[in-house]
Amino acid sequence: MLKNHCISFERSLRTSYHSKQKEPFHYHITFLDAPEIRLYHNKRLIYISNMTKISDGFYEALPDSTAAIKVIILQNQNHFSITVKDAHDQILYTETSAEKIDDPVERFKAYLNPLFFPESISKLQAIFPLLPRGTTLDPTSLYNMCTLRRSLDPSDVEKINAQIHNTFELFRFSQFTLTEIDNLVFIAEAKGEKRLIVCAFTQAESFENDFAKALLDLEKQQQPCYFNRMIFSSQDPLEATAVQKMIWRYQTKMRSLHIEKVLVRYANEVIEIKNILCRELNISKSAADPSKQVSKATVAELRELQILNKGGVWAYRIPLLIESLAHEFRKQRPSTIQENFVELDLDHSQTVIHPTTGSIDCNFGELIPVERQFGHNEAGVVIGIKTDDLGIGIPIKRILIIGDLSHSSRGAIRNQECIRINAAIRLAAREKLPIDWYTASYGVQIHRERGVEGLDAAASTIREIVVNCHHKGVQINFIIDEANIGAQSYWDSMGAIVYSTSGIIIMTPNGCMALTGPKALAAALYSTVSSEQIGKYSDALYPNGLQSLSGHELVHGPNSDSMIFAKDLEQASRYLLLHHYYAYLKPEEKIASKRISLYDGALSPSDQEALQKEMDNFLKGLKPDRRRLLDYLRDSNSPAPLEFWGDSRGIRKQTPKNGDLPQEASTIVQEMLIGGHPTLVIFTPTGPLTPADADIIARAIYKASGHLQVLIIGSLSGFSCDPLSMENRQLREGAHIAKAIVEHQGPILICNLGSLVGGTFVVFNKQLNKDLRILAIEGSRVQVIGGKSAAKVVFHSSICKKADQDDRIRDLSKSILERTESPTEARTRIISEIEDKEGVLFDQFHNARRALKVKSIDEIVTFNTLKEAIIKNFDELRVYFEKTA
Repeated sequence: MLKNHCISFERSLRTSYHSKQKEPFHYHITFLDAPEIRLYHNKRLIYISNMTKISDGFYEALPDSTAAIKVIILQNQNHFSITVKDAHDQILYTETSAEKIDDPVERFKAYLNPLFFPESISKLQAIFPLLPRGTTLDPTSLYNMCTLRRSLDPSDVEKINAQIHNTFELFRFSQFTLTEIDNLVFIAEAKGEKRLIVCAFTQAESFENDFAKALLDLEKQQQPCYFNRMIFSSQDPLEATAVQKMIWRYQTKMRSLHIEKVLVRYANEVIEIKNILCRELNISKSAADPSKQVSKATVAELRELQILNKGGVWAYRIPLLIESLAHEFRKQRPSTIQENFVELDLDHSQTVIHPTTGSIDCNFGELIPVERQFGHNEAGVVIGIKTDDLGIGIPIKRILIIGDLSHSSRGAIRNQECIRINAAIRLAAREKLPIDWYTASYGVQIHRERGVEGLDAAASTIREIVVNCHHKGVQINFIIDEANIGAQSYWDSMGAIVYSTSGIIIMTPNGCMALTGPKALAAALYSTVSSEQIGKYSDALYPNGLQSLSGHELVHGPNSDSMIFAKDLEQASRYLLLHHYYAYLKPEEKIASKRISLYDGALSPSDQEALQKEMDNFLKGLKPDRRRLLDYLRDSNSPAPLEFWGDSRGIRKQTPKNGDLPQEASTIVQEMLIGGHPTLVIFTPTGPLTPADADIIARAIYKASGHLQVLIIGSLSGFSCDPLSMENRQLREGAHIAKAIVEHQGPILICNLGSLVGGTFVVFNKQLNKDLRILAIEGSRVQVIGGKSAAKVVFHSSICKKADQDDRIRDLSKSILERTESPTEARTRIISEIEDKEGVLFDQFHNARRALKVKSIDEIVTFNTLKEAIIKNFDELRVYFEKTA
């Protein structure tokens, strides 16, 4: 039934949504050259519809399921007409005029005032361009807004509120106090939590636009809320897969807004998308169940909320994050291997109480699978076995240890944590599994009644790392995205930093490896300062807090303790999966098995010419483009290489004095596929090795031992031997290379592209390891000392004798008027010429061919056959290694 209501008129001037205002006006205006219909009840926006242009000057608004009307506006130079129809195309009202009214707003006012409204309509609003008709509009134009409103009595408001609550099923939030804080934006409050619920009407063709608007409505709320939801009421059915694909594009934004779930309702169906915070995006389509209530946050969810408030990731979300990244890694292909996370905890029947202290003994204990809800862990670590499919045909199975800062221990190391970590390390050794450790710890517990017991427990974990990781080859990989203080930092070092370990360390901007906190250090430095002032002193000394003491950028990147830098936990986990792709071993394997080979050895003429130019630069001692050659060596279409120490700036950041050489490291270390086989490639710098280079090379060889074949390629022209390099322990670092090669388990191939000289040929030598071969490019040199140095230093006396016997020296007795240079200058010039000739002759004799003749190297290859020779030699070395290992 239609009723004639009293209509009030408003007119206002606004700038458009695309103007220079920092915030959009009221709602999102998405057009300028056509009217827009907005339907309100009280101050709540029910529906927005842009007018669809049918022909010149003719616009139509699509029917709305809530308002059940259709509005048609025809405007041209001489006519202005409006027709209102219901959803069944029955005309409710029509008005037409032939009078010419220049101002479209005045026209709208004149001919729409008598309009009959359906009961569900409380307000109608139209927007018109302010510019004269026929003028081209631009995004910064002004527009007029014309509003028609009728008053609603309380019963009407109650009806519409009930309709909104039923449409979006807000009655399911009965355990919360629900308050509308904006148009269709609600806040749901319960003890200890706040959630935002954003509701919106939509239809299939405009869903993405409506979704983006709803995100903006959520973003402008300044309250710190978590587990937020978006609920859409659709006029027509939506495809679940299409909804999922669209939401994938907004996932980063949704995670930043802490959106837990998205619901799209149509009739009695609902599309539910959840697990957004952990990137899983589980999607399901089912019948609506109005009886299902929205529960308050569980204990586990409240614990997760603690971590979210600090900007971190809850420990139990990490296995889910890894699984979703593994799904991306294998290019969305379905898994052929069962992926899961089996949580482990202490078998209390296997524990032992120390007879003296009466506390649990960390030297005993075993882990067993447990089935329980997330967040019910008994200690500040979460431990389990994680299995993933990376598309290489074998399950990637390893032990996962995750520090849990939401536990009541708050990151303190106690017996309870150490006994579980120790048991996990022993389990990894028995099952021959690597360990992935997501660290988070503030050091040994500081307590009024307990103390050294925690230090004893931490020391027992160091013993387990040495016994099982160093001696039995268990690989521990560390992801450092949180604070690592005290004992945890020493665990990191023992597991991956010291020599003879195969684990890696990946750090993010949030991570640190410190021995104490900045306030404790300030208190030690200024013992007379009161506790009230320590914070001020600490901030002055260490403005970046823990990052000043032990972050990647300022400390552990430059000193090469941190091997890979990731921008966040997600990227760090991606790098870790890539490392497993290259370096993971099945329990019975001695070296990483062959992956899918996509190698195509053919090179285009232009690529071949460019690479030949780089090879010539090596032979000339110039600095070539090493990354171009690395791209050539890597199998095409294989995963991206994983680079280690990519931002290391050397052991120390000293400014060289006269007589000193630069100390920066420039060695490139990458894991990649060559001929289908995972390979660790060490590309040495052009020129002498600095102590930092030697350190990285030795550690890289240790990382590959027992896992990967190693290719060392480049021009090794000796070690830096200046005073600063010697001060930086050049002898020790160089000796570590030799030790690493002697102890390496697996094939090693050295490829000399220019010069292999002096001490470097001692530490990169066939005599060190039976599984090592040396190739050399045609024209390269292998010698004790370079020809120029030999001529100037070693053979200087004999060269001087040759110069003195030169006929040109005897002719110096001519008249001084005929001379162009002094006798001394002439003698120096002649000596230099002889030195150059002798140096060339020396290099020509002590070349790669002589080294091959005396069996110091194994093969000389040309550039065109370099990669084929590398693949062939590795194939032969692997066969020999597997037979003799």
